[in-house]
Amino acid sequence: MMSSTLSRPVRTDLGLFAIATAVLTGAPFLILLLTGWDVRSGPGLWVFGVGTSGPSLAALIVFLVWSRRRRRVPRRRVAAPWLWLPAALVLGILPTVIANLLIDPASITAAAIHAPEVLASFGGGLLFVVLFLIAGPIAEEFGWRGFVQPRLRLHWTPIRTAVVLGSVWALWHIPLYFLPGTGQYQTGLFTLGGLTFVLSCVPMSLVYLFVSERLGGQVWAAILIHFAANAIGAFFPSEDPAVLITQLVVAVALAGLVLLAWGPGRGAAHPAEAGSGDGPDVSRGVGSRQAATAA
Repeated sequence: MMSSTLSRPVRTDLGLFAIATAVLTGAPFLILLLTGWDVRSGPGLWVFGVGTSGPSLAALIVFLVWSRRRRRVPRRRVAAPWLWLPAALVLGILPTVIANLLIDPASITAAAIHAPEVLASFGGGLLFVVLFLIAGPIAEEFGWRGFVQPRLRLHWTPIRTAVVLGSVWALWHIPLYFLPGTGQYQTGLFTLGGLTFVLSCVPMSLVYLFVSERLGGQVWAAILIHFAANAIGAFFPSEDPAVLITQLVVAVALAGLVLLAWGPGRGAAHPAEAGSGDGPDVSRGVGSRQAATAA
């Protein structure tokens, strides 16, 4: 039977994760604010790297120090990538691509023409991929979708999990809007771009959940979606209000579509898994019922 209240072990895990994330993210960000260091070079870059990696570092620390032997979440094998891998990449770029295609079709051609310049500005294609994989996807997702999401899903439905996790995910990003040198600082929190980003975190969290759990991609699928969404933004740096609003509308529409595709299981939690006896794995998360096999 689904419970609206998280069990004490899960609350303990999530509480420790929250404290660790607050320290690992908050302390570096405070140092940057007080020192005025540039987040793009020198010591500021390293401090910023630790701060933005707070969620994944916190998950690793809590897992190793506290929850590894307490068997909260069953280990799950990653499903074959033929479905979740392309789905993750496509769903990650769709809001940006569809919005630009509908509002400013010429931007598609312009992005293709200027793609070599964009890649060169990051030091080439390989460095571009490495940077956009680490900064955001790897730095965050082992925490959000590798640690927090599967624990919430032990008791909560996909919708409730996405609403709570998406809200926390959005709040975690807010300090970035006050650090000079970040893309968020350039956008501004109290702008349409800042508002649409914050609001999109909840519907996109449902999309992340669908591909990582229902399609069996685990945390790797979340990393790919995050990578695709961030990377495509480098080629379409639009501040057009119509584009930004359309991106948000597309994100909401995608969330509705994945709910329909989820089927009857969209209203269910995974209470049976809470006592399954396998140890948690921050690198995998909770997989789909069909693809999941206890390790």
